[in-house]
Amino acid sequence: MRPIRDLSIKTKFTLAIISLLILMGSASFCISYMLEKNSLLKNMKSHAIVLNKALTISITSRKDIADKVRLQELVEEVSLTEGMFGVWVVDTNQRVIAATFREDVGKITESNIIPQVLEKGYYISGFDSRMGEKVFAAAYPLRIDGELCGAVEAVFEIREYLQTKKAFRKLILRQMEIDSRIMAESLSYIIRKMEAVRKIIHLQRLVEKLARESENIYEISVTDEDGRVIASNIEEKIKTIADNKWVRSVMSGSDLAAQLLPSQKLYIIAMPLRKSEKLEGVIYVSYRADDYYKNLAKIFKFGLLLSIGSVIWGVFFAIQLSKAIISPLKRLTEVTKQLARGALEQRASVESRDEIGELALAFNKMAEDLKKSRDEIEKYSKTLEKKVEERTKELALEKDKIEAILKSIADGLFTIDRQWRITSFNKAAEELTGYKAEEVIGKKCMEIFKAEECERNCPIKKSIETGRACLNVEMSIFDKNNEKRAIMASAAPLMGIENKPIGGVEIFKDISEIKRLIANLEKTNWQLMQMQEELKKADKVKTEFLSTASHELRTPLTTLLGYSELLLTRSLDEKTKEEFLAFIHEESIHLARLVNDLLDISRIEAKGELEIERSHVQLLEIIQKNIHFFMHSTDTHRFITKFEKNIPHVWIDPEKISQVIKNLLDNAIKYSKGGDITCCVYKKDGCVWVSIEDQGIGIPKEDLPYIFDKFYRGSRLDVVNMRGTGLGLSISKHIVEAHGGEIKVESDVGKGTKVVFNIPINGGQHEEDINRR
Repeated sequence: MRPIRDLSIKTKFTLAIISLLILMGSASFCISYMLEKNSLLKNMKSHAIVLNKALTISITSRKDIADKVRLQELVEEVSLTEGMFGVWVVDTNQRVIAATFREDVGKITESNIIPQVLEKGYYISGFDSRMGEKVFAAAYPLRIDGELCGAVEAVFEIREYLQTKKAFRKLILRQMEIDSRIMAESLSYIIRKMEAVRKIIHLQRLVEKLARESENIYEISVTDEDGRVIASNIEEKIKTIADNKWVRSVMSGSDLAAQLLPSQKLYIIAMPLRKSEKLEGVIYVSYRADDYYKNLAKIFKFGLLLSIGSVIWGVFFAIQLSKAIISPLKRLTEVTKQLARGALEQRASVESRDEIGELALAFNKMAEDLKKSRDEIEKYSKTLEKKVEERTKELALEKDKIEAILKSIADGLFTIDRQWRITSFNKAAEELTGYKAEEVIGKKCMEIFKAEECERNCPIKKSIETGRACLNVEMSIFDKNNEKRAIMASAAPLMGIENKPIGGVEIFKDISEIKRLIANLEKTNWQLMQMQEELKKADKVKTEFLSTASHELRTPLTTLLGYSELLLTRSLDEKTKEEFLAFIHEESIHLARLVNDLLDISRIEAKGELEIERSHVQLLEIIQKNIHFFMHSTDTHRFITKFEKNIPHVWIDPEKISQVIKNLLDNAIKYSKGGDITCCVYKKDGCVWVSIEDQGIGIPKEDLPYIFDKFYRGSRLDVVNMRGTGLGLSISKHIVEAHGGEIKVESDVGKGTKVVFNIPINGGQHEEDINRR
């Protein structure tokens, strides 16, 4: 047999692991003993819980079965009563639990009355239909201990009711209501009384049977919700109060109360007995634990002997293995320390052929290689010093090249070190800032440019702190003359050998002119937005006009239709007919004027100008004709005319100018409650001037700039509510301007309004053309 020291490291460690496993096995067995103890107890507890749950289910289910069988028999017996169609008993979910027709049990009721009883909680009766036949039904709520548990429905045939004369049906219906209510209430009372009797008989029989059939059960007791024992295999405990901590714990709200009693060798468990989440009592069971303690003693004896033997053998074998592994490693460690001090001639002794022996051989070869490497390094260091000297000269040349490139860049550029001091400053930066390179090199950039952005928005500062480039940052600086300049700057960190920032470089250009162009562009954009708002307002005014125009058109049309219908369908006297015809005539004129306004404004919108058919006419005749017309339309106004003598003929479109006069006179009447309306005509500066002045409500100053706008009717409520489209003055302005004239308005609120316009005498024609015509 080979000695332990010549065994392979793998074998040694395998044996060591085996020893360790034995030690761990011993320790784990002690833990297993405790776990097994808990497992046995848990298993016994699980069996007890299962038995208690089974007992709970048995108690509740058998009682329900007994009651259901008796309930079904009761329902079928009652259904044999003469005149009865059937009886149905349902739970709160409207599911049938007993019925005359057994195929209905388990289904959702078809009754229309029962859902109402379950919802409202009181007796309801009425006609219903069952199986295609009309019946009379009465339903009564079923309550147990004040809680709604379902409903009972008694259904009667109504053949006798239908065959009876209508005069006597009310009496029969009243009798059916009384009979049905008595039947439903009686069934409800019988069902409520049925439950308590079954419960007590069932529990005592079940408890005695379980105690007889199980060897491990010592006691089974069932209490009611007050803790009184209502069933037990120990007869003297029946009807006594179960005064123990487990029953009290469950009645206080616990779902489980269990405990092992070593002195009595009993395992106690108590669980609640619930129905529909309501506590109806407690099930208390005690089990004999003799088998548990016998098994536990056997496991302890076996585990203890095995653990003692394993520990003794494992300790001895581990000591032997550790000596064979640790001793060579200690010797090898000592040689390694000497080698680290520079004694490259030291060698490790090889005493075995295992992995440690192979390690010693490899260590000796490494020492030999290190000695050779040291000689080669000394030789290479001399060559490296020469190369470093040559490279230093090359770097100096490269630096000169970089400085030349920096000076030739068109944008401003400077570099800083880690302390924010400027180390280079190119020619473009000098021209942009006014500083010379010698003035700024060695100084901090924040002191030179004197801007707040240098503290909070400096790109070169951000790039050094983050180690990444910071591009296209807009900021402001001050030049040497203390003038503020807008610049666009980009910066990047200068990285050292350890890839850490040792400084930074920033390139910047003047964007003051670009900023000015952007400001102009923003101003233009704002103006466009203002124009857009004006367009929106115009669109809103147009929408309001369409609404107003439709209203204005509808009003005269309604009047025309109403009066014309009266003329056609009624026999009226001549005076009434004349009044109606006058109304129709007046509304027709208003409608024609409204349509003409709409046509005129649409022509102006479509063609951009009015079509003028000129003729050589006397303007005074047109004015007098229109004044004469309006004098008959008002009794509260007085017309005053002031006409200058020798007013010449003018070259105009008589219909268009007449339309202007009508618009102005109509406005003067409409916007004044009475008073004088003065019309003046005179010649001045080669034009005939016309002014129409009233004593009306006037126009506010803020409305005057918009008075000739299309659809504009002012902001005052009393003006907005008047009839009109807001087109009269706009059309009048287009007509006057189309004749080469101008029109203007003067007004004071509460005093009146004066509208003045002029018409060139020759209408824009040469004098000889007028004479020829």
